[in-house]
Order: sequence, then C-alpha cells, then structure tokens
Amino acid sequence: MSEDAFQEAVTKYMALAYPRILYFHVPNEGQRNVVAGSKLKRKGLKRGIPDCIIEAPRRGYHGLRVELKVKGNYLSDEQKEVLAYYNENGYYATMVRSFDEFREIVDEYLKTP
Repeated sequence: MSEDAFQEAVTKYMALAYPRILYFHVPNEGQRNVVAGSKLKRKGLKRGIPDCIIEAPRRGYHGLRVELKVKGNYLSDEQKEVLAYYNENGYYATMVRSFDEFREIVDEYLKTP
C-alpha cells in the first residue's frame, strides 16, 4: 500500500467510524519548488508534524497525533523530535506502519474515557 492510499484509508475510516471527532490530515508530504516551499514556510508550515491530528482529549491526553509510515520508510529527525515534543507535552503521539495498527490505536484511544 502506498502512503497516499494509507492516508486515504485512514481518512475514510475516521469519517465513517468517528464522524463527530475532529480529525484532519496535515499535508506536509510531497515535493515543492523553492518558491512554493518558501511561501508555505512563511505561512507556518513546519517539518515533522504528524500526518494525522485527532483533537479529542482522552485518557489524560490532550489529543492524538499519528505519523503514517509504509514499509521501508523511516521517521526523519524532525519527525522524531516533534513526536517527542508532543509526548512530553500531554499528547499521545506515535507512528504506525499499517492501517490495522492505526485502527487499533485509534479505537483504543477514542473508546476509553
């Protein structure tokens, strides 16, 4: 499964299983030319922000942050730093490598008061 297909499956799952939960994808991926990249950076785009943002406080956390990685892809140093930052500041932040792993983490997180 490509990372794009993975992201689409995650988005569809969230819409169907949790329609009342605020979920969104941060489009940090992709190649951009220098002009477009500079413009986005000036507007606040940050490297390393996780793909999936779930704004739902549960289990003592402020929200859930999930980075999606397909087999063969690894976290960048920026992604490691951002995940650590979130975990140190009251969020549950993690990386997953499959849709099933994503679903398991989200279901456990959202179904636990």
